Amino acid sequence: MAESIAILLGNSKYQKLTDLDCVKNDIVEMEKLIRATKKFNNIYTYLDRPISSVKDELKALAKSEDDTTELFFYFSGHGLSDQDSFYMCFSEFNENSPNRSGLSRDEAYDILREFNPSQTIVVIDACASGANLIKNGTDFLRSAPKGKFNDFLQIASCLNDQTSRAGDVLSRFTDAFIEAALTKERGVVYYSDIKNGLKDAFKTLEDQTPHFVSQGTELAEFCSDAEALLTLREAFFAVEDKDGNSLPEEVEPIRAALIEIKRIESEVPAPMDAQVFIDDIFKAAFEDEDNLGELSELFDQRFIKYDDFTHVDNKEAIYNLIQQRPGNDALVEARRWETNPKSRGTVFDQLITSSMFREPTEYSYAIANCSGLSSVHVGIYFEPKLKSLNRVFSEIVFIPRLTECLILTSNSIELRSGWDSFKPSSSRKEWEWSPHKWGESPSDVADSKVKDPYDFLRSYVLKFGGKKD
Repeated sequence: MAESIAILLGNSKYQKLTDLDCVKNDIVEMEKLIRATKKFNNIYTYLDRPISSVKDELKALAKSEDDTTELFFYFSGHGLSDQDSFYMCFSEFNENSPNRSGLSRDEAYDILREFNPSQTIVVIDACASGANLIKNGTDFLRSAPKGKFNDFLQIASCLNDQTSRAGDVLSRFTDAFIEAALTKERGVVYYSDIKNGLKDAFKTLEDQTPHFVSQGTELAEFCSDAEALLTLREAFFAVEDKDGNSLPEEVEPIRAALIEIKRIESEVPAPMDAQVFIDDIFKAAFEDEDNLGELSELFDQRFIKYDDFTHVDNKEAIYNLIQQRPGNDALVEARRWETNPKSRGTVFDQLITSSMFREPTEYSYAIANCSGLSSVHVGIYFEPKLKSLNRVFSEIVFIPRLTECLILTSNSIELRSGWDSFKPSSSRKEWEWSPHKWGESPSDVADSKVKDPYDFLRSYVLKFGGKKD
């Protein structure tokens, strides 16, 4: 039996990314909106669920539903885009294993195709969600191995190089989507009405531009009767003060903005306090001679400090981190540009050119410290006292933001290239990172993630006691 199905995914809690409390409200309000249309037979909601179980349940659902009239798919949460794909981020998301810890758009679309939908609507409220759907000249709508989409619409909250703003109650985009769906009071509410409402809502906002991809007519219906949304419309647009009196609509947004501005301001430190925070973390983590413990018989430690990020290896990882964490500042600027730019001709040329004749795009990266803070990059050399040991090199990077400091650690082993010399590791360095509010205790921060170099050093030494081949 043909059915209309809605799938709502949201993730508000993250282990390595900033929590998004508004996502909970996004899911609740979107579900209210979907139910109010009275056209979806089944609505499946997944909030803060492990990605592995979400994938399994969606695949099982797709197997049981192979004749779907309309499939509505919505996601709210963090998003990450790299050169290959776009990923919806879940609680345990790790950019080193994005396909296991997240849901790639390609995998999501493979699952959605299994529903055999006559009409597919995809709405994604996440950073970098407007990634290009045309890869290597291939139209994904028609040439996918698991079938094709017929009537298709994707609405993304921003372009692939932009961030999608969160909010105190609802995210900026989801709020605008619901408002656009409820504005029309009579007649049919088309998805084109929602698209036009979103365009108007964001036309003056340079930092966020919704992205649309469609195949089909402009006649796809979101709700056949706008009057069915009356109760929800009245509740959504109602604005009251503490005494229950209606307020002018122009007053309440300003009041809400002032509350949010004051909240942000309370988390912004003075430059001197931010510098003390960074210096105290380093002192607590590394300047205590007892940190080496029994390993002091095997290694000496030597520090080198930089006031910029020029000497950071794997700048790409830091660039991606900064892009996926929206912030109201440019204290650290991350740039990316093509190393091998080549003329790719017209859009038509790109579509018909086979991928085998196109060189992969290569990028160069630059990370600039505009904060005025010093010692933002620290190198730690663990110099071996014995010839049988290699040198261990660890790095600590501090990325200052207005309301938080991102702390990254990376460890590598430098093999001996001579009796008294070492060769830097040629492997691409991976970063472990964690976000910290400026008001946290430096000693607590040091005890959590920042002492990771000592754990790495200890693990290296313990390998010598293991079984030998």
